[in-house]
Amino acid sequence: MSKSALLLCLGLGCAPMLAQSTTGTILGTVKDSSGALVPQAKILIINTGTNARYDAITNNEGNYAGALVPIGAYLLEVTAAGFRSYKQDGIRLSVNQQARVDVILAVGAVTETVEVTSDAAVIETTTSSVGKIVDNKRILELPLNTRNVYGLIYLNPGVSGTIGNSHNQIGYSINGCGAD
Repeated sequence: MSKSALLLCLGLGCAPMLAQSTTGTILGTVKDSSGALVPQAKILIINTGTNARYDAITNNEGNYAGALVPIGAYLLEVTAAGFRSYKQDGIRLSVNQQARVDVILAVGAVTETVEVTSDAAVIETTTSSVGKIVDNKRILELPLNTRNVYGLIYLNPGVSGTIGNSHNQIGYSINGCGAD
């Protein structure tokens, strides 16, 4: 195998590690007020900014997952036969986040609705991965000693290396996969 072919294979092996995702997952468990699991509950996840809709159904253990959902603000609606419908607004989904929203349904007619309008406190309990969104305000307030925009790469978890005063003096590593 030639040296260039070997370098190409090594480079392609690191490529998936450098891939970026713009989606997350909203998941949880649906139970009734006594703690019993609610299978076959219908889940509707609505992006409040774009009105895009994503459907799911709980499995026999009452679990649901809306995977590969674009980042943004969401409304969660849950309906099941013999229970009041449930709505939760204010769910914020970030990059690669697995937002857990557990639901407790109250017994009643489907025409009755329990609506939660406060922002949902989302705790990452399903994965140990770390994602980061760097907003415009944070970028403007950063002290960039070299005034080199490539220095912003070091705000992300797993990135290490050095940066000089020009574009050809940067060397960094992302989770051990180097780039020069």
